[in-house]
Amino acid sequence: MSRKGAKSRTRGRKLRSTGMKARVGRTRRPGADVEQQLEACRREIDHAQERLIEAAKQQAATSEVLRIISSSPTEIQPVLDAVAENAARLCDADNAVIFRLENNLLRLVASYGGIPTTSHAREGIPANRDTVIGRATCDRRTVHVHNLAAEAREYPVGTIHAKQEGHRTTLATPLLREGAPIGVILIRRMEVRPFHDGQIALLETFADQAVIAIENVRLFEAETQHTLALAHANRVITLGHLAASIAHEVNQPIAAIVANADAALRWLGAQPPDLGEARQALRGIIGDGNRTGEVIARIRGLINKVPPRRDRLDMNQAISDATTLARTELIRHRIALQVQLARKPPVVQGDRIQLQQVLLNLIVNAVESMSALTEGPRELKISSARDARDSVLIAVRDSGPGLPPEDFERAFQAFHTTKPDGMGLGLSICRSIVEAHGGRLWATANAPRGAIFQFTLPVRRAG
Repeated sequence: MSRKGAKSRTRGRKLRSTGMKARVGRTRRPGADVEQQLEACRREIDHAQERLIEAAKQQAATSEVLRIISSSPTEIQPVLDAVAENAARLCDADNAVIFRLENNLLRLVASYGGIPTTSHAREGIPANRDTVIGRATCDRRTVHVHNLAAEAREYPVGTIHAKQEGHRTTLATPLLREGAPIGVILIRRMEVRPFHDGQIALLETFADQAVIAIENVRLFEAETQHTLALAHANRVITLGHLAASIAHEVNQPIAAIVANADAALRWLGAQPPDLGEARQALRGIIGDGNRTGEVIARIRGLINKVPPRRDRLDMNQAISDATTLARTELIRHRIALQVQLARKPPVVQGDRIQLQQVLLNLIVNAVESMSALTEGPRELKISSARDARDSVLIAVRDSGPGLPPEDFERAFQAFHTTKPDGMGLGLSICRSIVEAHGGRLWATANAPRGAIFQFTLPVRRAG
């Protein structure tokens, strides 16, 4: 074989070898690309899982705050404490604090974390632009400062606080109610490490939850004041109906005082003076004077707008007091009264004036319902008893025209009345008072005619 032919065959083998390497290279490159894509997918899955875990934590924290809001609609502090704690934990902050805006001062109401609370925070910080929380309040927007210690020109007072307390990165968002600031929530880090967008959005969510809680308590307090005002007005109206009874109650002991005073003068003027009889007459004056004072005190308590109390109250005695006040009305309308009281006095924890108002309302309504009767007996029966659920049951039964079945519940609606001059507030207020004491008030038909209004109250436990 010639050298030329050998070279030619060699050249051919080299060419075939080069082509094979190229094909192998092309095979390996797609495999490497797949590995890179798989790695990118794994990283994306890991990131997605991290985001899901973070979202689950945020959702759990939000649900927890909302649960506290729903379970404690009249208490603001547990909600603010929970908001501060969750804000600090989920935003990876060293500290979270909440301030309420009062008279242009930001006052500390909740704190969580390691940064100590200083005296200026407790006493109140002016809501001006010299601090981060003041700036957030004034501008009504979220303020994020990466290194507060280096912002002396922008936040002169805030920088001093940061150097004193040791924090650096600061994030504040205002609490806004209908666009108006009512406070601010602040989170801080000891090192310079800015918060990311997700944490900023989360803090704004917590701010919204704090506003919901504050607004709930505000509305509840406003409604409570409104109810108390209506109850006071209704009490005065009820006393107007009972004016004759009140005059009778006061006149009785006063007349007895005058009679005893005359008797004492006669015994002292006798010859010789009968000092024993005179002393007895004077003792009668003292007793009747005390009785007059008790009657006046009861009436004054009903008229005055006093805050609710929770005292030990014997419901048998409350019924006796209410029927005493209504005695003249019962006599004037020729109504026979029957009182059936529990043998063992049922004792509750409540406001004597408010519960007495409930009884008076029910008695006055019963009297008015029977006053127009032209035939048949006029009978009022008031009873107290213990029921199976360890409660006291008070019932007021009348023999009036009664109520149609559809009015058994409607009678308790505000401003619903069947009286020409009625306001429709009495029964609504009575139900509110009973429910505030943990009880229930309802109406049923009486047999053979009339209505029964009855309510329950939890019995006071010993201890």
